[in-house]
Amino acid sequence: MDKSDIEAMDSRWNWIYKFSSVTALIAGILFLIAGIELIIMVFQSGTINGSFWSNWLILLFKLHAGFNGIQLNQLYVLNLLDIVIMVFIALTFLGLYVALRRASKIWSIIALIQPFLGILIFIATQSAGRSAVMGGILVISFVMLQNNTFKNFTAFLGIIASLAYDMENRKIT
Repeated sequence: MDKSDIEAMDSRWNWIYKFSSVTALIAGILFLIAGIELIIMVFQSGTINGSFWSNWLILLFKLHAGFNGIQLNQLYVLNLLDIVIMVFIALTFLGLYVALRRASKIWSIIALIQPFLGILIFIATQSAGRSAVMGGILVISFVMLQNNTFKNFTAFLGIIASLAYDMENRKIT
């Protein structure tokens, strides 16, 4: 294959890159809204009560920050926002798979499958699927290290975030 054939093949996937970029942006915005709501609630009332935006990551933050009224059993609740964020993250993995499939096809497929399986597991167990998403992030981060498409900084950030989540999750359970 010459260079023009490779460029033509890559241009076929542009829509997936754009789509997964939008899904990553939406997931990030949802996390940002949840964080802003957390700050507003603290300054207004000094306490944290349940809200729609209290997804698992925000609940973990509240739990470890020592906010009153946060109980461990709140993490084991089927939350629609968690499912929506997990779907957006799983769709983001489609673009990552396309970008990194040449670096390691098998590991890229494993990383792609984990968030989708995590959604099913989360719906069934109301807790365990979140770890599958973080596992997918860990695997795709290692694949990023094998390829120069992404900066190593991005890969190391994914590895650190996944390992930090795993360590925090072990403390709680």
